[in-house]
Amino acid sequence: MAKKKSGKKPSGKNNNSNNNNSKYNSKNNSNNNSKNNSKNNSKNKKNNKDSSIEINKTISNDTTKNKDAVNKPELEKFRKISIDDIEGNKATEKAEAKKSSYADNKLEQIGMTKKEKKAIRKAMYNENTNGMTRKEKLSYFFEYYKWRVIIPIVLVAFVCYIGITIYENKKPVALGYALLNVADADTVNTYFEDDYVEYFNITGRYQFKQSIGRDIDYDYYLENSQFIQTSNSTDYNLLSSECELGTYDVIISNAAGIKYCSATNIIKPLKGYFDSENYAALEDYMVDFIDQNGTERPFAIDISDTEFAKNLNLGYSDVYVAFPGTTEQNITNSLKFLVYSLGIDLTFQSENE
Repeated sequence: MAKKKSGKKPSGKNNNSNNNNSKYNSKNNSNNNSKNNSKNNSKNKKNNKDSSIEINKTISNDTTKNKDAVNKPELEKFRKISIDDIEGNKATEKAEAKKSSYADNKLEQIGMTKKEKKAIRKAMYNENTNGMTRKEKLSYFFEYYKWRVIIPIVLVAFVCYIGITIYENKKPVALGYALLNVADADTVNTYFEDDYVEYFNITGRYQFKQSIGRDIDYDYYLENSQFIQTSNSTDYNLLSSECELGTYDVIISNAAGIKYCSATNIIKPLKGYFDSENYAALEDYMVDFIDQNGTERPFAIDISDTEFAKNLNLGYSDVYVAFPGTTEQNITNSLKFLVYSLGIDLTFQSENE
């Protein structure tokens, strides 16, 4: 007789339960694995991102360092710092502090009386120069008070210059003359002035007014008259304005210069300028030039053959003298000049008469 096996046969419910547990466990495992994988992936991405940022930062820093290295010169590796450098820096800082203090004190002085300002400036000066050497005090003084010294000196010099100029211009004029169209102004001989003073025994205060080297040419004037008439800086206009003021007693020139002066009425016709007696004495030396109306009239005296004209060293041989003056003193000085240059007797009123 066959024996029956002992033990309980597993039921269907138990089998289903086991199957469900296994499915649940496998599902949980798969979910856990996927979550872990996603977390790991995100961590890896983050790590990769951080590493890329660090790499970019490193590259950027290296680039910046390279740029700085290019833009900034390499500093000396071994630079000696002397005591003079340290003291120089201290002196600069000290000067800047004093300058700031000076400006502040200037602001504080607004509205004060002169006496109060003077007292403050003196106290400030003593405070700032305390302990300084004489050289440092002198340097400080010129740094902050130089304009207080320079401006008064300039004003005094200007006033003195004006005073001297007025004094000199008030001196009697021994002779006023203009030398035109000279070849070289530096070689013109004006030493005749000393002999002229001695010849007429001129004493006391006197002066010579002279102009040497202006180029005046009538033909050039005709070709460029529009430019000359509209410009105030040419020799032509300057000569005209000075003659109107009675600056010159005589004009000495070659024919080109005298021709311009007669045509523009700068010089005066001799007839009527000198009295009849002197006119007659000078008639043999007279030369005709055309006036502004195209009429020939005696305007100049020919002194070409005189020793005076030859010694002037004007650079031309035809030397004429004409007369632009408008005052009695101009006429008197003109006659005296003709007496000296031509060596003839003319009558004129002396200054003592």
